[in-house]
Amino acid sequence: MEQAGDDKYGYQLVRLIWVDYAGIRRCRVIPRKRLKQIQISGIGLASACLFMPCWGDSPPSNDPAGQPCGECRLIPDIETLKRLPWRPSESMCLVSMISEIDSTPWDACPRTLLFHALELFELEFGVELKAGFEVEFSLLEEKPKNIDLSNKTTPRVSPIEESVYCQTSAIDGKAGPVLKQICACLEQLGQNIEQIHAESASGQFELVTEYRPALEAADNLIYKKETISAVARLNKMTASFLPKIFPDQAGNGCHVHFSFGDPKEPDSNLMADSSRPYSLSALGEAFSAGVLKHMPALMSFTAGNVNSYERIKASTWSGAYQCWGVNNREAPLRLVGLAGQPESINFELKTVDGTANPYIALAAIIAAGISGIRRGLSLSSPVQVDPASLTEEQREKESIRLLPSSLPEALDAFEKDDEFKNILVEVTGSETMCRLYPIVKGSEFEKMGEMSLLEQVEKFYDRF
Repeated sequence: MEQAGDDKYGYQLVRLIWVDYAGIRRCRVIPRKRLKQIQISGIGLASACLFMPCWGDSPPSNDPAGQPCGECRLIPDIETLKRLPWRPSESMCLVSMISEIDSTPWDACPRTLLFHALELFELEFGVELKAGFEVEFSLLEEKPKNIDLSNKTTPRVSPIEESVYCQTSAIDGKAGPVLKQICACLEQLGQNIEQIHAESASGQFELVTEYRPALEAADNLIYKKETISAVARLNKMTASFLPKIFPDQAGNGCHVHFSFGDPKEPDSNLMADSSRPYSLSALGEAFSAGVLKHMPALMSFTAGNVNSYERIKASTWSGAYQCWGVNNREAPLRLVGLAGQPESINFELKTVDGTANPYIALAAIIAAGISGIRRGLSLSSPVQVDPASLTEEQREKESIRLLPSSLPEALDAFEKDDEFKNILVEVTGSETMCRLYPIVKGSEFEKMGEMSLLEQVEKFYDRF
């Protein structure tokens, strides 16, 4: 690990990075020589800055937290300090936030509330949550200046290539050198790549890195997105994580895989039990049943943008119905595992995308899972077909319901799910987040609710 302020590393600037409630990555930049001092004193940030909506820098005026008074302090987590492979004169470091009043952890800080949730989960159940994100992104380029865009029927950006899922030509073309640079940079950042491939939409790719403890997985996701975005820019492209860009093509998800293990045994998998159906342990079943039960409310945090619901549609492998399945890619909660290897068992949650704050999303998943464990919930029979292919009567019989199809529907589900709300406050230790997050998202819908998909893309393709 690099040491703060050590001259031998030669970097001159440090980016202090956080993710706000809108899911936007932000940073302050400091000279390297100040890093040691800022580890102690922090650097001031107006508290309201954490609650900016994605459409602009306008914190909510209808809550005290959105007022111009009040600060938090950004404290760099030196364990996350990394040299930028694409710009060696700079480093980046993730921050946590403390109160300006008494220097205690600020309960609105996304990293802090995930840490709190993980700590409670391990203390109560003796297990450690592990996670891994599948990052989907679109590589885009601006259209030539001589193309007439006055009709406003297509965005000003286009995909760098037109291929289909896993087509080899996608790797041979313009994307090849960019993907190679991305992989090289991530390896330098200490992230082990499992695979990368073309996805179904034109110019769309998926990158998967190894499974890690949940906080590290969230940190790594931020660095992955920073890397992908920066390398694309260096190659005169834009990498967009926006959930839906082209109306007739697949959207970008950020599916999360999760399981849990013994904190003292890094390779253990306590979600697996070969003696039980589907090799799923009782603890794993109860946790996952909680996630399934609270999924409509949970989507407020995992698919928390107006554009998110342009992606989640029936029969598109995005998980539009509230159900689970064994390797069923139409189920939003998919049990995954290698045949004959029960220790590989994990769940994939598909209703997650690149607009989510990963710290808040993982904390919300933990809260839903804890609810399931405490109540001793069990899973119904897995759905092994496309739910959309069933009749309404068949779906009703199996209690298969459509998930929220808009951000207001998800926020309404959260508002009505008192059990989930209460346990989320307990698990995160943050009444502040649970109060302010819906306000921020409500503000986003007020501005974006009447936007066409084209208008959403024009405004946000390079913001996410």
